[in-house]
Amino acid sequence: IKSVDRLETLDLTSISAERLNKIITLNLSGSTRLSTLGLGQNTYLRELDCSRAQNLGTDNEGKTLDLSNYKNLQRMNVSVTKLTGVVFPRNTNLISCDLSYTKIASVNIDGAEFLTDIKITGCEEITDFSIQRCNKLKTLNISNSAVRNCKANNCRIMTKVDVSNCTQLESFDASNSDMIEELI
Repeated sequence: IKSVDRLETLDLTSISAERLNKIITLNLSGSTRLSTLGLGQNTYLRELDCSRAQNLGTDNEGKTLDLSNYKNLQRMNVSVTKLTGVVFPRNTNLISCDLSYTKIASVNIDGAEFLTDIKITGCEEITDFSIQRCNKLKTLNISNSAVRNCKANNCRIMTKVDVSNCTQLESFDASNSDMIEELI
């Protein structure tokens, strides 16, 4: 199996893909009963879409998604889930990341060389956001979130930052991110 796409008729609360160690694309978007996702040591995974899996993260064992071994992951969307945390690999190949409308409390991404955009829109639990040395990051969207402290250091070509309706924002540090043209 190299791809699993939109499992509409499979009604599971837990998926363990640990033995599917060569899967490249995993699309579980809209899986309303999914509460836990075990990915094992799959180093081939490039795309993960769990968007609108509204119960993902409700099981105590599945609150945090550990992606620390997934250096080849390029696109990730876990928006509209109940995940409280995501562990990212250092020096990942991640290009696009959507954590919007999750229960995530903090984000720390360092050295995502290929990351072009990240969204954490509507995250009511997040207080700290740190992204560093992401040289291809163009867009950062943390609008409508509860971020208090935001660091976007050494994101050299970042041109757009959306912090609209971030009513709790206390500090924003964009050191060495000199290309910002639009701050909303």
